[in-house]
Amino acid sequence: MKKSNTVSSGSGSSKKKKSVQYIVAVVLLGLIAAGVWQYLELRNENQELQTTLNEKTAELDELKSELVTDPNTAVSKIQQEQNSSILDEISKVYAIPEDETPTIATVQDVSKLADQTFFEGAQNGDILVVFSNSSQAVLYRPDTKQLVKVGPISTGASNEQTTSSGSSSEE
Repeated sequence: MKKSNTVSSGSGSSKKKKSVQYIVAVVLLGLIAAGVWQYLELRNENQELQTTLNEKTAELDELKSELVTDPNTAVSKIQQEQNSSILDEISKVYAIPEDETPTIATVQDVSKLADQTFFEGAQNGDILVVFSNSSQAVLYRPDTKQLVKVGPISTGASNEQTTSSGSSSEE
């Protein structure tokens, strides 16, 4: 009888070893699968970034060649892209007129605009967007992506006097 006990305890130990080996194999397969999945995700992301980099490099090369051949066109194109970006940001928080091209300016010296109530609270670097046809003005702060002020504008001679007195510099 002692021999059968020894044999049965040996087969129990063998089953335990096989169970442990099976668990280790499953865990290893899971880790390998997770590693392969992560590798594929990173490779796809890398390919997308490489495509974006190639597109931006091509755009930059085009701008460089335009800058060499016709600097005014290149600068104008950059300004149009910046203006488009500004309008996209503003349109996220305010319904802007879609059927007109606004005049866009950057506040460079807010102290020169102190006598105009529209510019109360303005800071240097704020963007003024004027929709002449719709008689609207928007003061936008790109740093915080907030509208500082929105209001109507007057057209005609009174507007010209206000604009010239507000933007004249006393040196």
